Amino acid sequence: MADIRAQLTELGRDAEGRQLGLNRWLEDPPLSVYVRWAPYWTGGEGVEPAIVIANVSVSKRGDGIFTSFLEHIEHVADENGRTVVIENVLEERFRKFFKRRGYTPRENGPAPVFVRLDAAPAP
Repeated sequence: MADIRAQLTELGRDAEGRQLGLNRWLEDPPLSVYVRWAPYWTGGEGVEPAIVIANVSVSKRGDGIFTSFLEHIEHVADENGRTVVIENVLEERFRKFFKRRGYTPRENGPAPVFVRLDAAPAP
């Protein structure tokens, strides 16, 4: 299995030209992330290209594994002019974590969505 960063690159390449984008599980134990490379309504005036993290599973917590991958996603999003969206943030500690990183919460019922709105423009 390819490194999870390479899997993200492959997802972006595979989603190229698809109007509705593409989604898949990216897995590299101890990290599994369900990601969509697709248009997303971020609460603004329309739909924006985004990298959406919909589900995360880390079997070994506290080592910064997810944070490192999130930094990579943010870098890839900046390179591709995409917004980063984190869905289903249920735990308060993660809500605080995303706010500290500059994400804006969007109400979505009991599980807020966090959106990073400062993505770099597409090259």
